[in-house]
Amino acid sequence: MTQKPRSHITLVPFGGLGNRLKAISAGIRLARQTHSDIDIYWVVDNGLACRFDQLFLPIDTDGVRLIEATADDLKRWDRPRRKNFYRPYLYMLSHGVRMFANVQSEDEIDRCFADGKTHNVWISSCVYFPDKDHVPVDAYDIFHPKAEIQAEIDRIARDFGDNTVGVHVRRTDNAGSIQGSKTEDFLECMELQQANTRFYLATDEEEIKNLMRGEFGDRIISMDAEACRSTADGIRNAVVEMYVLSRTCRIFGSHRSTFSAASACIGRIPYEATDASTADKLEPSAPVATKILTIIVSYNFMPWIDRCLGSLIHSQTPTDIMVIDNCSKDETVAEIERRYPQVMLVRNSENLGFGRANNIGMCYAIDHGYDAVLLLNQDAWIDADALGRLAEASRRHPRYGILSPIHLTGSGDKIEHGFAVYSGVQSKDSQPEAPLVQVPFIDAAIWYMPVAALKRVGLFAPIYKHYGEDKDLANRMAYHHYRIGFLPRVYGSHAREERKVTHDAFIHSEFVYHLSQETNPNEKYKHIHRINHLALWKKELMAIITLQWWRLGRFVRIWRQLKDLQGEIEKTRSESCNVDINNYR
Repeated sequence: MTQKPRSHITLVPFGGLGNRLKAISAGIRLARQTHSDIDIYWVVDNGLACRFDQLFLPIDTDGVRLIEATADDLKRWDRPRRKNFYRPYLYMLSHGVRMFANVQSEDEIDRCFADGKTHNVWISSCVYFPDKDHVPVDAYDIFHPKAEIQAEIDRIARDFGDNTVGVHVRRTDNAGSIQGSKTEDFLECMELQQANTRFYLATDEEEIKNLMRGEFGDRIISMDAEACRSTADGIRNAVVEMYVLSRTCRIFGSHRSTFSAASACIGRIPYEATDASTADKLEPSAPVATKILTIIVSYNFMPWIDRCLGSLIHSQTPTDIMVIDNCSKDETVAEIERRYPQVMLVRNSENLGFGRANNIGMCYAIDHGYDAVLLLNQDAWIDADALGRLAEASRRHPRYGILSPIHLTGSGDKIEHGFAVYSGVQSKDSQPEAPLVQVPFIDAAIWYMPVAALKRVGLFAPIYKHYGEDKDLANRMAYHHYRIGFLPRVYGSHAREERKVTHDAFIHSEFVYHLSQETNPNEKYKHIHRINHLALWKKELMAIITLQWWRLGRFVRIWRQLKDLQGEIEKTRSESCNVDINNYR
């Protein structure tokens, strides 16, 4: 009896390492289901610059041939594209081969084999096409690293235990990973782990390794060698990292990265595609902050003293209180000494300004082992539950360097105007549903900050004498991968509506804006310096055109001030990047 000829599948997997392994596993599964033979052509290209046989042992499965593609093979079986003049398409068409390019689903192929006839099929894919969203746990069991690679995997992972967590941060060539998995997302998840947790870090960017080592010290384990697609050694290192990650107890991986998911699948371990919501699923290991110092900088504090200090005294979460008085001319000092003996009072002989005075309190908090500080304006106060809610949110989200409640007006019936501008919240009835909302900036009327963040980011920069120090510190939070956020339905009040904005104050705000641009460490100095000065020249030109000579004089003065401060600006930028708390004392 003549045996029916078997169908034949030609598979060309493409993409990176994880993509190709998934596609190969899917192709072999399809061949088994359809009783077909399968030839798999492994192409060395810019996506993966290494032969299969330099990475893995031969696949020991009947009917499966893995072929290292030659130039002649590519003329026949490569993906038809403009660069090969679609020559493979013509070859396969002339030989009766059914083509399925860039396959994402098995449905169309299933219909091809449903008639029970013998078929000659060509497939290209970079996914596990039977179900690209659900790869079976045994999908990678057919792959076995070469002996020397396996020895390196065993060497690195030999001391791993239940406290070793894998972290895969992909940065150089995957826009989805970069946008979906921020560096802050990884840092936050790592900070929520137990203090004895060690991390195996796999990344394609040296800057990430340096950052993580700076944050976690010797708790970070990583390869010294570079993992990149463009060299055979780089791909071999990638295989090592994939299998070492699989030996950890869980993986925090990169969004839309098959590498992370493949490692978890190989090891049968839990896997999270890390994003801003991942931390919400984790139980914090750290206790809630119990030692909090509230810092109030006062100058003629009397109109608000009872509401401000009273809100702290009646807070459901206890806090130590420090008032730093900037040489008030009213009865502030005497009133605190007489009626509020529990308050630590610092009396300055001159007005040091908001930033320098707050630095006194923050240095005290650092030196005396406080967990967090609450910076509270003298014309602000908080609800009884606000401090506890801020402390709990900080425990659950340690990568938020600044947290704030909703800022109401002094009357408590409206959203304070400045807060509405920065947060987008226009009324108490239109607040976000999320328990915590990230924003680029909130003014420093009510700031809750973990001391751990202050140690890494620094305090208010001395270059700012009055105003602008909060914007600068917010910029530095971003530079050091900390976030800023507010808690909906948690309230404080800021009686800012009573302030009158003078013309001089408006002009000073212009100077402060341009200064904060120049000191921003997130921007290249030469680039932002040039843009800043072009903006000032534009404003000067408009003043000339409109014959507003007084305005021209103001902008010229701002330009001169910035020029005179250039040396101090460069010093501030350096101190922002290389933090030493002593620079702020």
